[in-house]
Amino acid sequence: MGFINRILVPTDFSPNADKALQFALKLASDCRASVHLLYVDDDPMLNAPTTSDEFRDKFEDRMATTLAAQLTDEQRNAFRCEYAVARGDAAVEIINYAAAQSIDLIVMGVKGRSAFADILLGSVANKVVHKSTCPVVSVRG
Repeated sequence: MGFINRILVPTDFSPNADKALQFALKLASDCRASVHLLYVDDDPMLNAPTTSDEFRDKFEDRMATTLAAQLTDEQRNAFRCEYAVARGDAAVEIINYAAAQSIDLIVMGVKGRSAFADILLGSVANKVVHKSTCPVVSVRG
């Protein structure tokens, strides 16, 4: 295998994330890399003490199924795919997952906001680009 063995694609199921996934799949095909799809839920209600473990488990199972549905049967058979669901700050969880799984490349969709807006507001992609220890490719929608 080549330099890129594991590609992480964080998704929020948006059209931009879908474009990033298609780009990553093409790249994975060329490199014979595995694809890791990650969904991060930052909803504070999911982490609230009043939320039951059973509810959290069902939610994570449903999200893992939704992640798998992002790929066609043909794509699932053509690539080694991993699906993961995390809870918390999206940028932090993406960076932590990449480190824990020895990810070689992160491919993520961006909304195409202005640089000025990113400076003022911050963005998940911006944080990941600046804090990741592996290369990050941003795909504009």
